[in-house]
Amino acid sequence: MTKKTETNPPANASVKEMLDAIQKLTREVHILERSLYLSYIFTESVYELAFGDNAMERGYTDKEVIDQVRQFATDSMKDEEKTLSQEEIAALLTPASGGMFA
Repeated sequence: MTKKTETNPPANASVKEMLDAIQKLTREVHILERSLYLSYIFTESVYELAFGDNAMERGYTDKEVIDQVRQFATDSMKDEEKTLSQEEIAALLTPASGGMFA
């Protein structure tokens, strides 16, 4: 993920060198915190897509969530394969159904 950097100043380092090392570590900590936060937000969003609000707190496993999302994807592909018959199209376009040419 991130490369390991040498941030320990030598024992005889000046105050400025020590402060520079502390600032560098602080930046790295902030980057890691942001990465963890974004990972959490992503995970929470996927759980809620699968099982609704507060899904993470309701004890679903990662596998259950992945299976549910895969099922949604499979079901949506089945829906895309469905087409309307000519009769269904004609019914949708008639004034009686409030179709677009009413």
